[in-house]
Amino acid sequence: MIYKIYTDGACSGNPGPGGYACVILSMENDVHQPIIITGYAQHTTNNQMELLAIIHALLYCQMGSVIDIYSDSEYVVNGINNHLKNWKKNNFKDIKNGSMWEELSRLLEMHSVNIHWVKAHNENKYNEIADQSAKKAIELGKKGILKDVFTGMFSYLKR
Repeated sequence: MIYKIYTDGACSGNPGPGGYACVILSMENDVHQPIIITGYAQHTTNNQMELLAIIHALLYCQMGSVIDIYSDSEYVVNGINNHLKNWKKNNFKDIKNGSMWEELSRLLEMHSVNIHWVKAHNENKYNEIADQSAKKAIELGKKGILKDVFTGMFSYLKR
């Protein structure tokens, strides 16, 4: 499969309640109807939400996919493109969000992935959808509609 994925994380306070979203476009059919996945955490950081957006997107994708990921997070884009190999060599010791980076590294190895930085709030349709969806996830989480991903799906990740 071939995908284009737009991701974003948001936090109301940093740390504070947070949300993330990934907008997934399958490029193998003529209909580019996006799939939107969101998540919420009661107490988190913006960087953790940025990482979880990509982790959740990669979990969705069929193994062996070709994926272009677009993120407005310099933290994530620079981490993947410039630091991940060295962090892996050092077993992700002494880095913030080490278990998330380790999980992201594991998932990246299952696909052929290129990650691209996009400027936030620059009228990129899918980046804007990801941004709005991440913020909406915070609202829904605060109302109890979304559950904390760190007590559920991602409880194995250390923060």
